[in-house]
Amino acid sequence: MTELRTALREFLNNWQDDVPDAWRAVLAGAAPNFDAVAEHLTLEPQERIYPLRRGHGDSHAPAGSHVFRALDGLGPDAVRAVLLGQDPYPRISRATGRSFEQGDLVAWDGRVAESLRRMVQGLAQYRAPDPAYVAHDDAWTSVRARVLAGNPAIEAPGALFDRWQAAGVLCLNLGLTLSRFDPARTAASDRVQPAHMEMWKPLVRAILVHLACRPNGELLVVLWGDKARKAFEDMDVEREAESAGSRARLVVVNRVHPAADGPRGNRGASPFLRLDDPFTQANEALERIGALPIDW
Repeated sequence: MTELRTALREFLNNWQDDVPDAWRAVLAGAAPNFDAVAEHLTLEPQERIYPLRRGHGDSHAPAGSHVFRALDGLGPDAVRAVLLGQDPYPRISRATGRSFEQGDLVAWDGRVAESLRRMVQGLAQYRAPDPAYVAHDDAWTSVRARVLAGNPAIEAPGALFDRWQAAGVLCLNLGLTLSRFDPARTAASDRVQPAHMEMWKPLVRAILVHLACRPNGELLVVLWGDKARKAFEDMDVEREAESAGSRARLVVVNRVHPAADGPRGNRGASPFLRLDDPFTQANEALERIGALPIDW
């Protein structure tokens, strides 16, 4: 058994080497806050930290996955929106380094994580409006069948996130790494998860503040869930943008997390899918600040 703080220091040794060149200046003054990881938290011999480092070559992890995957192929000047997630999926086979992307999913007929499934239902409604797509959680069966038949047309999972990235969407998690996340050990998991987020907070804040304070270009920040909303507020990004004179070019969208259930766990009434689809909502926010919509 090893102290988690020590394991993270070793795991992230020379972490700057994995950061794309275009982002190194943005993160030059930031570093993981290892002191935010409590000394009593441990990493047991069978546990791993994931996503892995760049160039890991591990067949159990998604190809191309690594801690800073979200920054690959998308320079700071090209970012138009940030889709802020919480942490990587709690399996090394699923964690890619991009928020909400599921690395073990080749096609939509596989086992889709709840958050991503509801996102795809919303995307189907955005691309080919039909209230049936978002009427109920059970509509996923029909949505999946239609997507697999090509109507509505939605790319394969990896290609979809590549497409969003090419459109300027930065799929960024609050915690760039995760270790223990065992539902059978909820108390331990609940302590470890926020420790990773707090450790990464200086880097995530540096990214968001830089994007919000750029001299040119609008920025949409999509916050799905209370954790994302509270973390964003704690980082004072809007205040920094106000000081930089760029607040009018920053727009923030709040919505319940995709995995949230309805009252008393009523999974048939997903609050994430109520009202407008989340992607139309995001574009309406962009239009309010005079920015072009994103082709989700």
